[in-house]
Amino acid sequence: ATAALLLPDAGGDPRLVPAPVGEEPPADVSVDDVCRGQRPAPAPPDVQTSAPRTPVAPGDEAELGLRDRSGPVARAVVAEVTAPDGARALRDARLDGPAWTYLDFPSDFPGAEGTDRPGTYRVRWRNGGGAALACDGFVVGGHP
Repeated sequence: ATAALLLPDAGGDPRLVPAPVGEEPPADVSVDDVCRGQRPAPAPPDVQTSAPRTPVAPGDEAELGLRDRSGPVARAVVAEVTAPDGARALRDARLDGPAWTYLDFPSDFPGAEGTDRPGTYRVRWRNGGGAALACDGFVVGGHP
């Protein structure tokens, strides 16, 4: 949706004027909102995620992590980051037992657009077969 300004015209009557492109505020969406319906049910009890809990400055890296505290063996996982505009970036990774696996967004995600767009970024983790493991996220810019 494009934001619009309500301005009076020469006769004093209000009229709608489209907002300049690129000046829309970030969507007022929390990480919980972007993950609603994306988390497995029931959630794996020993799967933990990490992501920045304070806003990331536009253009900065975001460190994303996953671990399975009960994971006795190595296994393939996939991280999918979805930007506020819907652009997605994927990266394969490996969980190695209960150790944390970390990826830096966007540098570890080939072709990722980066963190220039303010708003909430969703991070979905899946196992090698595509089943959901966890959902997390981070905010770029101010608090949504």
